[in-house]
Amino acid sequence: CGAFLPQQPTLSDMTDYELNFSLKIEEMLSRISDPAYRCLVVEIFELINVLLKRNPELRFTQTLDADYLISEAVKLYQQQTNSIDPFKDFYHLPMQLVDGSTGYMVRVLSTIYLMQIRKKLIILV
Repeated sequence: CGAFLPQQPTLSDMTDYELNFSLKIEEMLSRISDPAYRCLVVEIFELINVLLKRNPELRFTQTLDADYLISEAVKLYQQQTNSIDPFKDFYHLPMQLVDGSTGYMVRVLSTIYLMQIRKKLIILV
């Protein structure tokens, strides 16, 4: 989507329940012209939210790029399905863990988080 929402001052000035925060997110999403892609961006935001709420000890140390995360999920989908038009096919997957867009995105988020942990372990050794 090409939009960037900086962590600071966004999180220090607003709570996730504030109208201004919602408007900021809505403004960013409104720049995405393709409704299917907009839904995928919302889905990845929801997954990150659930992941962090269920695991408050988790922290992402790098910027999370929704475009990158979705493209990695599409690559994973293509590798497993040999789809001829992976982006179109991925956009039409149901939002579910098994054989759906959610499952592919969760795997991408897990991989990124595990890579961060490995980097920390390498630095500590």
